[in-house]
Parts: sequence; C-alpha cells; structure tokens
Amino acid sequence: MAREITADFSELEKFVKEYTIESIFSNAELKGIISQYHKKYYSYITVLAEMKNEFEEKQYEYLLESCSDSGTALFHIFHGAYKSSKLILRSSIETFLKGFCKKDIPDIIEETSMYELFRKVKAHEYFDSEFTKPLIEQIHLGYKELCKDVHTAEQINMENISALNHFPKSSIENSKKITELSSKLIACYITLLCHKYNKQYHKIHYKNKDIITLGIPKKKRPTINNIDK
Repeated sequence: MAREITADFSELEKFVKEYTIESIFSNAELKGIISQYHKKYYSYITVLAEMKNEFEEKQYEYLLESCSDSGTALFHIFHGAYKSSKLILRSSIETFLKGFCKKDIPDIIEETSMYELFRKVKAHEYFDSEFTKPLIEQIHLGYKELCKDVHTAEQINMENISALNHFPKSSIENSKKITELSSKLIACYITLLCHKYNKQYHKIHYKNKDIITLGIPKKKRPTINNIDK
C-alpha cells in the first residue's frame, strides 16, 4: 500500500514540475477573452486606489476583498478551473455590497444570509432611483446565475474532472461565459462607486480617469460625467 502511495505522489510531483499555462495565450480568441476580463479588472483596481480616502478602514477592506476575488476568479480561468472561478466571483458580490453599503447600513457586514443582504440593500433609498436600481438588479441577477454552480442545478454546471493531467484545460465557451458575467458585475461595481463618490471621481487624474471610464457602461457614462444634468 505504501509503495502505491509513494508512486502516485511521484506522479503528482512530476506533474507539478511540468505544469505550465503558457499555452493559453497561443489561442487568439481565448487571449482576447482574457484581455476583456483584465480590462474591467484593471479599471476596478484603479478606482479603488484612487478613492481609498473616501472609505472607512473596514469598508475599504471589504471592497479590496471584492477586487481580490475578481482577480482570483480570473486566475482560475487560466487553469481551466471554471466552476471555482464562478464560486469566487460570487464571493466578490457579497464583499462588494458589504463594503459599498457599510456607511449607510452599518450592520450589513454582520449579515450571513445573502437573501437578507439583498433585501436590506434593495430597501435602502440609494438604490431606489432610475440610475441605481438597474445596477443592483443586475448584480442580483448575476448572483442568482452564479448560485446555479453552487448547487449544481444543471448538468451543464457540473465539471467532470477525473485526473490531474486534465489541467490546465481551456474552454472558449466557459471562459467567455464567465468573462461576460464578470464584466457586467465589475461594471456595476465601478459605476456605483463613481456615482456615489462622484466628486472624487472628477478629481482623478485624467489618465486614470480614462482607465476607470472604460469600466463603466457607455449608457451610464453621461450621468457619471454630469452631462445629462
């Protein structure tokens, strides 16, 4: 028995030493998908760095965690770990909402039920405008979609991984679906931050402001830039 375990561990060691994800960038379509994700992620990093002084320490910790979750989800895509990528992306929703809403709903970070968290957030007056309501609804829709993977609601959401040498694997379809969902979520995060802290947004250096603006949906940009007021 010990001999079999030792032999199997040797195979694992060999696998780790030879492991590489370099090939994912040899596929132009996959590289384009990853670039799309990176663009939104980089915008999110930039807006949080520029607005750091607007947040309480605990609030900023949650927002940074949300950003970290978004980046980790991208890292998992590199390795073909699509289900775990979605689970981590789901976590970014919880951490973002808790960080974003802490000043208005102080006890929100203690909430353990996502149902109650969304109920409290949606009930707040800030999310009762024509501009913000669709954003929180989009986030909630994304959360519901990601929950399918938590509960393996459909066979399509179940990954059949039977051996380590299946990694890294690449799926254009899965990468595209996660990137589309993550792009919508991160765009909502950035738009809400730039709307709620609009004065600070307009103080940002134009180079970083351009980066951040790329993360905002085009139809939302006029309001963020005070053009339609």
